[in-house]
Amino acid sequence: MTGVTVEVYYGFQLINSSVYSRLALNPDGVVQRLTWNYRTGDWNVYLSMPVDNCDIYGLCQGYGSCNIGNSPVCGCLDKFVPKYPRDWDNADWSNGCVRETPLVTLDCQRGDGFLKYPGKRLPDPRNSSYNGNLTLQECHKVCLENCSCMAYANSDTRNGRNGCLLWFGELFDVRDLTENGQDLYIRVAASEINSTALQSGTRRKRGGKVIVALPIVAGILLLCLGVALYVWKKKKPRQQEEQLMREGEQNDIMARRVKLFREGRASELIDTDLSDSCYLFEVLRSIHIGLLCVQQSPEDRPSMSSVVMMLGAESTLPQPKEPGFFTKRNLFFEEFSSSNQTAASANEISITMLQAR
Repeated sequence: MTGVTVEVYYGFQLINSSVYSRLALNPDGVVQRLTWNYRTGDWNVYLSMPVDNCDIYGLCQGYGSCNIGNSPVCGCLDKFVPKYPRDWDNADWSNGCVRETPLVTLDCQRGDGFLKYPGKRLPDPRNSSYNGNLTLQECHKVCLENCSCMAYANSDTRNGRNGCLLWFGELFDVRDLTENGQDLYIRVAASEINSTALQSGTRRKRGGKVIVALPIVAGILLLCLGVALYVWKKKKPRQQEEQLMREGEQNDIMARRVKLFREGRASELIDTDLSDSCYLFEVLRSIHIGLLCVQQSPEDRPSMSSVVMMLGAESTLPQPKEPGFFTKRNLFFEEFSSSNQTAASANEISITMLQAR
């Protein structure tokens, strides 16, 4: 595109001269590149603009920036606010944005400066000037010395970021780009520069506090973890000991039941609340069969079919042997006596495993 004060024109040259192509601008502002299709005898749309809402010229108006990934797509540049916030909330962006610090406070002689806005599509080049020989630093100096210069940027980022574009007046048609965006430098008041620097310094101080605090927090967490681990290790042997004691008590109960049965005192195992409402013979036989089912050796235990037959018959049952999960301590045949003292005892634990019959 080439711009002069009175006209704008566009030219192109096709690589393949056998292709017919034309550019059309519709009344609704849509630009289309059309190519001729010899087979159908019609024009095909090769390219159409705008592609999305952010391609609509000046959608967000002055000092607004369009981001197609946001909802709504329009937002004010940093240090700028909507001119009419209520209209802006209703998606009416026709009045654009204004400076937080009013324009009348800008003073070229009192420290006005520029903020960097990265990743932008540069504003409409109307009301701009171009100098291809200036570096970015020289461009900054030229714009700073001219109070009517509102922004500057590199015009060519391909070869050492040379060339200077200067904007005078409001900035229109700015867009956020995720790729191939350029840096735009916009004039702001000295107070805005100072507040930005102060915020940056505050973030650095806070960051330093966080860095210092992290080792302290980590040390406290490690200390708490060490204390918890120590307490857990101290409690674990005690829990194991209590569990063994409970298991020993259960084994002693089983041994006592076997002992009472062998002594012919199995009736003492019957709950007193049930003794008057049941048949003693059936209860004693059930106890007998139950002891047979918990014998230590699987071969000595009756099958389920045998259990059913035992419950339904009155035949003589075999005497139960030593039950499983029983600690051998001569509880069957000897009463504990203070006169029986041994230097040490070797206890054994038997484990019963379920197997298919």
